[in-house]
Order: sequence, then C-alpha cells, then structure tokens
Amino acid sequence: MEEGSRILVPVDGSDASDRAVEMGAYLAQQAGFALDLLFVSAFDAGTDAEDEHAWLPSWAAGSTKKKQERVLGRAQSHVPAGMTAVCHSRSGIPADEILKFAEAEQTGLIVIGGGGVSPVEGFLLGSVSQDVVNRSTTTVLVVK
Repeated sequence: MEEGSRILVPVDGSDASDRAVEMGAYLAQQAGFALDLLFVSAFDAGTDAEDEHAWLPSWAAGSTKKKQERVLGRAQSHVPAGMTAVCHSRSGIPADEILKFAEAEQTGLIVIGGGGVSPVEGFLLGSVSQDVVNRSTTTVLVVK
C-alpha cells in the first residue's frame, strides 16, 4: 500500500470514538484507503485478573483482553458492511502508542474522537486527542 493511504482511528469504547470510526470509515471508503482501528490499554495481558501470574488486583486492572475485545467489537460494529477494518492493540501511554503506530504504518490521517473532557480536565489530567493533535506529524481530524 502506498505511503499515506491508511486512516488510523484510535478507539476507546466512547461515543466520541464511535463517531470517529464512522467518519474514518466514510473517508477511507471515499478515498480507497485502508482503515486501521487501534485500541491502547495502559496495561497488557500480564496484568489480567484471570492470569495466574497477574501482579495487579482485579479492581485495578480488570481484564485487558475482555476490554480490548469489547472496545474493538464495538468499533467494528460502526464499520459499514463489506468494508474491512484491521484491528490492532497496543499497551502503553495512549497518545505515545497512537503516534508510534501512525509513524510505523505511514498513516496519512488520524481520525480521533474528542470532547470527552472539559478544558480544565484537559489541562489538569491531559486529553489524549489534544496530545495527539499537538505532537503529531500526521494530519489529525478530531470528531466531536
């Protein structure tokens, strides 16, 4: 696939994320681009409560695998029938992993849901979409 002919939609299971998937799928269809859906978790499968070697209690980490399946499944449900979206999963700091993925895959556009936090929360806690917009060398479309 030629450089820049991929659209990346990071997903987190929110309504804003659903709208981003719909917009990303629409743009990918119109341009004939590939669509990548990316779920980033702060924890990896090694922290899952079901894993016998888990080092975090279930109240802290829960099941990363179940959340990944739920979030990516929900995202897939917003992709039009007949269109293929490739699902990916990473663990780490969400904005960092999104930007690494976009660079590695030579993504032409990142479509990300925004508006989940207030300006004060964004300032105090940080906003993934804001961080991606500020640091990305790839074009970013924020869907409200």
